[in-house]
Amino acid sequence: SMENSGDKSPDEIISFADKMYNDRVTAYDLESNPEDLFQDIEQMVEDRANNPIAETGYLTPYKLFNKMYGGLRPGELYAWVSRPKHGKSTILSDICSKATLINPNLQALILDTEMQTNVIRFRIASSITGIPMWWLETGNFKNNKELLAKWNSKKSELAKAQGKVKHLQVAGKPIAEIESIIQRWYLGQVGRGNPAIVVYDYIKLT
Repeated sequence: SMENSGDKSPDEIISFADKMYNDRVTAYDLESNPEDLFQDIEQMVEDRANNPIAETGYLTPYKLFNKMYGGLRPGELYAWVSRPKHGKSTILSDICSKATLINPNLQALILDTEMQTNVIRFRIASSITGIPMWWLETGNFKNNKELLAKWNSKKSELAKAQGKVKHLQVAGKPIAEIESIIQRWYLGQVGRGNPAIVVYDYIKLT
């Protein structure tokens, strides 16, 4: 396979190798027998009551979500769904930026099929400072005493998540390359076994 990949880019070659490896690994599923859902369920609940824990997942900035779902649980997939222009990207970037501050050592990766990094930066700045996007993007907030005061009081909070949230524009990339990007980021920058969340923005239904 590698001998026939001379015309491919390094990213394509790595993605292709990752896909071959993952396909081979997932072919060996040795624990696929269905389990009795109610077997030992009483004992499981009793054991948890005797050994309580504070949280079951990574906390988000939204208390009601944490209460209803236990935060973002490792190994699970969540989908935020709405019509266009209802704020999906805004809420996802807000979760990433604030969850990394709430949960020690948590890192986040946002893979974006639409927006460039600078647009997301302005959205995060708007979310954290409470200054509407238009005022920040145009720079006109400096001409408004109230917004300027808000900026000066909140801007120091922007540095708190520095190094914790990464963003990459991935429009047009095949899913195998997306998987490879996530694996390289996680293993290379986060580290195996360390907490992380990945956002893919977005899946479009037709």
